[in-house]
Amino acid sequence: MAEMKEILSVVITNGSKLHELPVKHSQLIFIKDTKTIALDYNGIRTTYSNIVTLQTEQERLAILAPVCGLFYFILETSCLWAYEDKWNQITSPPHDVIFKGGATNDFPPVGNELCLYVAESENKLYRWDDTTIKYYCVGSDYNDIKIINGGGA
Repeated sequence: MAEMKEILSVVITNGSKLHELPVKHSQLIFIKDTKTIALDYNGIRTTYSNIVTLQTEQERLAILAPVCGLFYFILETSCLWAYEDKWNQITSPPHDVIFKGGATNDFPPVGNELCLYVAESENKLYRWDDTTIKYYCVGSDYNDIKIINGGGA
């Protein structure tokens, strides 16, 4: 059976801008001014407002009687949890989507497929490939282009 991998996209906005965001499957929206969240799933946006904000994971784990139906947002990790007979992690810690380094030597030895890597000294953009375990250049300074061969045109 093929492995199923669902990616959750995260958006932060204000309540007045929420209506401008189209419903997008697996989109989690943090609404700053109302301190609520919304989840887009299967074409439906559902808003949740029972959220407790905690500073650290230790605070969450120290709760003696977590309440079912509440969400617990941990500032230290930016993770959302719920309790239903056991703790359930709703979101993963956010990952940087862009890594800036002076050169490719500054990139981490193992990259992240969900991240773009900028080599500022080269003015080039790279992506990581988990299969080949290496970085590939996907964007280059247009001044580096010497010839554009349009084929048989």
